[in-house]
Amino acid sequence: MQDIQINQEQKLYVLGTPAGFSALGFDYCFDTTSQLALILNERAPEREQIGTMDLYRRYQDLIGTYSRRNDLNHRTWFDPRTPCEVARLLEEARTQGQRLRLFFGDTETGSCWLEENDVLGFIGRSMGPMRVPLLLRSRCSDSGGAILTACIVRILDAGTRREKWRHHQFRLPEMALAIGNQPGMPFEVHSEGQCVARFALEPQRNQWLAFMRGAVMTTSIR
Repeated sequence: MQDIQINQEQKLYVLGTPAGFSALGFDYCFDTTSQLALILNERAPEREQIGTMDLYRRYQDLIGTYSRRNDLNHRTWFDPRTPCEVARLLEEARTQGQRLRLFFGDTETGSCWLEENDVLGFIGRSMGPMRVPLLLRSRCSDSGGAILTACIVRILDAGTRREKWRHHQFRLPEMALAIGNQPGMPFEVHSEGQCVARFALEPQRNQWLAFMRGAVMTTSIR
């Protein structure tokens, strides 16, 4: 049995298990419960329930109902905050075997986070009742990391580099070139007053910048 505590300050359900602790955000719990209720044709939760045990129990109950519905097993489950067009493009890429380059960022401002790992690959999905999208290294991969679909701010076709979608306010942070004093890694990129990347060689830095902009699909020089 899970030990569940409510952290009102951080707006989290804190779940204790024999393996440790995990957390579930109030808003995510509400949004997911609302989406499950819509799919299952059940009564939607009230906003006044956010942060209550009643909402958490409803969330668990609807997940249980969803998992028992064999007619829903074919669905891919997306975070309720995922834009409809992003969900459509990811599902299209999954079924057609397209390789994508994903950009993640702040969905309120459209600012890219400059992530370079786990942003390039094929789309798969997990097992279980709520089959979430996964990013796979190759078409043959049988495992991968769950995609933060609600945080995607731009999508490119990795084969053609054609842009498939972008957040209406998408922007790359300003990036400045600098020479640092790190031994063996003098070529730096600064953004918002901080060093965000260091390289041994100038061509490596140029390749990284091109990757961040979507002009190339690898950070390594061949």
